Amino acid sequence: MSDAILLAHVGKVVQQIPEDLETLEEMIPVINSQFVTHLSEDYLTALREGGDDVASGELGQHTQNLLEAIDDTKRQVKKLRFWINEAFANDPARARSFQLHRFWKVANSQPELIRFMNALATQVQANKPELMAAGAQEALLDSTSIIAERLAEADAIQESSKGGRVQATQARIIALNSLYDRCVKLSRAAQIVFEDSPAGARFYQLPQYEPDATDVEEEAALETH
Repeated sequence: MSDAILLAHVGKVVQQIPEDLETLEEMIPVINSQFVTHLSEDYLTALREGGDDVASGELGQHTQNLLEAIDDTKRQVKKLRFWINEAFANDPARARSFQLHRFWKVANSQPELIRFMNALATQVQANKPELMAAGAQEALLDSTSIIAERLAEADAIQESSKGGRVQATQARIIALNSLYDRCVKLSRAAQIVFEDSPAGARFYQLPQYEPDATDVEEEAALETH
């Protein structure tokens, strides 16, 4: 999972969990004040070593920029999916060459998403005449490269803001790993505690990009060949 996405999720959790703690602890005793303290400490450590705003306990501008860049890729892929399907409705193999069915698998990993977007931008340019003939605007197609570059730049800036000290990097890795493990435990606990309150259970669930229905169909088709 992307560090930025995880931190954004935890930022919301640490604000809400004090209100839900009594309910959670009543059914799942290990989700207690000590658990929340450790969660908050790991969150602040990850923020501090990532160049975020520890004083306010919020994500810094670098991480916010990265989150926005990730969101831009999701919107772009959604738009491109329509025009690719439109342009190559009678050529499934050509449509598959864009690898859009893989997007949901890479969307939660910054390095993989960057590689995916760079490859997608290249593929869009290579098939630009056909896409424009189907009705796609040139500006939309060209913006794929811009969005890919912006994502890579935002990731590089966010990474560089973590600082060069080995100890700092290690501290952040340990904190992020701990955060992830605690969030998994909390998510599972919330599924039990908020069984009759789906919204409450969903709030604590780790964010994951879900595959489009066509992605599932495409994966199934590829597995049979």
